[in-house]
Amino acid sequence: MPPEGWKAPDPDGSTSDMGGFKMTTAGRTYTKGEGDDAPSVSINIIDYAGNKEFYDATTTSWSFSQETADGYMKSSKIGDYPGFETYDKSTKSGSLWVVVAQRFFVHIDTYNLEPEELRKWMGTVDLKKLSALK
Repeated sequence: MPPEGWKAPDPDGSTSDMGGFKMTTAGRTYTKGEGDDAPSVSINIIDYAGNKEFYDATTTSWSFSQETADGYMKSSKIGDYPGFETYDKSTKSGSLWVVVAQRFFVHIDTYNLEPEELRKWMGTVDLKKLSALK
């Protein structure tokens, strides 16, 4: 059920097989209001089945940090979970990645929202419950 004031279609998902490496993605996009400038949030959970190469390729740049007048990119941590966060002030858009149990990536994209919304929306995902999945 979407948070109050937000709407979302049913979640979607897919499984990909890339030469024996399987990856499953499930996600949902929430919008508030109508039109191209309506705030939106996309939440995706990617099960990469502990594939070390995919993990390494995704997290290699997470130690990088940069802040400019236009926004920022930085390592992040949500509770015990490492991640990476970006924000662009001109579009009021952000992205937050968190890795859980060395198996899942939780990825949140926001559009036309302030940067603190990234962490607020990440708080709607039960990372501890996700971590307990086998």
